[in-house]
Amino acid sequence: YQKSYLKKSFPSGRKLGVGLKLNWSNLDYRLNPGKGTDLEAQIRVWDWKNTESDTVAVGPKKDRVLERQIVLWKYLPTWKGQTLALKLAYLEITSSKSSLTPADLYNLGGINTLRGFYNEQFWADRVFLTTGEYRFLLSGEARVYLFTDMAKFRRNYLQENRLAGKESFRLGYGVGLWLDSKV
Repeated sequence: YQKSYLKKSFPSGRKLGVGLKLNWSNLDYRLNPGKGTDLEAQIRVWDWKNTESDTVAVGPKKDRVLERQIVLWKYLPTWKGQTLALKLAYLEITSSKSSLTPADLYNLGGINTLRGFYNEQFWADRVFLTTGEYRFLLSGEARVYLFTDMAKFRRNYLQENRLAGKESFRLGYGVGLWLDSKV
């Protein structure tokens, strides 16, 4: 429920959803693995309904959104204290009315997705991401690594108050240091 003076700017809505997430892992050490596999798959469905009949909202009054994600990490030991980490990820979100908002889209860029680009620089509704890291394991809580991130995605941007899409490919690479600390 909203204050009456907010309803014109922020229409009331209802979102009901259900999801399923599966995770399988046989990593030798969860924080800084040297070998093993980590697989995560997720599917979510939600219905969104605009509950106001006289709002200034643009777009459908009712919508169904489907989100699918699968992420696979494979760690291959090479020499003592070194490992090759490979990641494959596919993420997709679709709408029954093809009216996704920027808030629904995946944000790419930054330390967690596509390194070498600004945090949340790209908006995408479909992403195929690969990561390769050659890791030098300093201890169970520290590593130095060389990395490359590659992403193929449908880039979304606002054009004349509508979302437009364009296929894009980006490559990021560099050197990193990872430490697990209380800070």
